[in-house]
Amino acid sequence: MNKTDPNTAKPRQARMLFETSEYLHRLARVKARMAKAGIDVLLVAGPANQFYLTGYDGWSFYTPQMVVVALAEDEPIWFGRKMDAVGAEFTVFMGHDRIVPYDDSYVASREKHPIQALVRLIADKGWDRARIGVEMDDYYYTARWHQILTSGLPNAAFVDAFLLVNWVRLRKSDREVEYMMQAGKISAAAMQAALDMAEPGVRQCDVIAELNRVTTAGTPEFGGTFTCKPPNAMVGEYCAAPHLSWTDAVLKPNDMFYIEQGGVRHRYHAPLSRCLYLGRPTDAMTHVAAVIAEGLNAVQPGIVPKP
Repeated sequence: MNKTDPNTAKPRQARMLFETSEYLHRLARVKARMAKAGIDVLLVAGPANQFYLTGYDGWSFYTPQMVVVALAEDEPIWFGRKMDAVGAEFTVFMGHDRIVPYDDSYVASREKHPIQALVRLIADKGWDRARIGVEMDDYYYTARWHQILTSGLPNAAFVDAFLLVNWVRLRKSDREVEYMMQAGKISAAAMQAALDMAEPGVRQCDVIAELNRVTTAGTPEFGGTFTCKPPNAMVGEYCAAPHLSWTDAVLKPNDMFYIEQGGVRHRYHAPLSRCLYLGRPTDAMTHVAAVIAEGLNAVQPGIVPKP
């Protein structure tokens, strides 16, 4: 898809991962849920949901940004920092007029806040008396944002739309499934690289460094992209606690080494965890492993796509 750069009048080649028709289909499904919930305007704060609805692929959510979906408009609006609007031009499916930036005078300012500019945008659109859905429990929708929105739009009715987009995301398209399958291959390759390297005398951090290298490099056919979180890697008694990190300690004989990670292809993740024992497993370990395998094999036939 070509777009015109407003500064040079030259066409830009947008880096779109999906066809425009797929984005419009997603938008229609979100609007159907909005209508059912009585929501006129939806403010989408979650970066994953913004990516899903527009294609925006920047790592810029450390400053306020929002995707605005209105029942009365055909396409969403991307709202964010001016310097990141260039990335929006390259990645979103919408045209230039649907990209609304705020300048850097709003960043880390004591006098004004980017959400105040969003309030003006909403008011200028005539949505200041609308029922506005917000992702109340999303990590990236802060208490200050909500205070500025509600005080700046006193005649609007704000309703909780947390997980509205997420439930739509559950149903995957064929292209999404393809990316997830590719992510699975990357995940398996990265885990195998870590298992091959892990042995007594090797530092934990060197094992994870190799895992991260493969996660990023991917396979000869396709590369990987950034993960939503770093791997978890615990050794010995620390395996009893989830979500801890590796150290620079050297692996020793009879260490238990638990690794939880994921391969990623265009933000689509395939998580994988494995437990490695650097020695001869005990009878208890062998028994537990067999029970786990039996349980997985029992449920796997029942995991089928929902019609």
